[in-house]
Amino acid sequence: MAALGFTAVTIHQAGEEQNLTRDGQVTDRYNAAVTNLGDKSEEVRLGGLYALERIAKDSPRDAPTVVQVISAYVRSHAVLPKNAPGPPARPAADVAAALAILVTPLATDTPIDLRGAELSGANLRGADLHGANLVETDLNGADLSGADLSGADLDASQSNGVDFHGADLHGAKAGANLSASNLRHVNLSDADLELADLELADLTHADLSHANLKNVNVKDATLEHAVLQGADLEGANLKAAEGAPSK
Repeated sequence: MAALGFTAVTIHQAGEEQNLTRDGQVTDRYNAAVTNLGDKSEEVRLGGLYALERIAKDSPRDAPTVVQVISAYVRSHAVLPKNAPGPPARPAADVAAALAILVTPLATDTPIDLRGAELSGANLRGADLHGANLVETDLNGADLSGADLSGADLDASQSNGVDFHGADLHGAKAGANLSASNLRHVNLSDADLELADLELADLTHADLSHANLKNVNVKDATLEHAVLQGADLEGANLKAAEGAPSK
């Protein structure tokens, strides 16, 4: 019995040592990756991003931290320079790579924070951005078709001409500039769109049931076959909107 007890203790100690070794290796990899994010070379920064992605997949308990770090990377690198003639046609290669990593997703219980980032023209098709913080984010001309934006916060974002076709914005906050956006077949049920600008937007077959549309500008928008059951249209500007209910 004593021998069995000794064996059990030895195995336990060996397991603890392996865990400590593994944790140390992850820490070393993490520190090296974060250091690379600050390098002047885009190639080195890309390597740091992909190293963090691998760490998140190898060590799920570290995934939330990786999401926060890469989110911060996007916010600090997707910034419109002062005196710039206009926003870029699309994000830089390292920012695009960081976005692709974030929306995989790496950690389903850690919301992505991209508030205030310059993401005009970004390819976010099918992205998992549920619960994401996109307040004051520039998404003009971005592709968010089929994306999961349920519960996301897009208040004060610039989302002019965005392709949201088939996206899920159930319960999202979207008091934003959504003018001329493609919102066909989008789930906006229970969404808060108060004060949003939907002028010229295409909401064909969109589900707006029980949405807050107070003081929304839907001028010249297309609402053909849109579901408006239970929606609050108080103060909404429905002038010349196709398929709009009579007030």
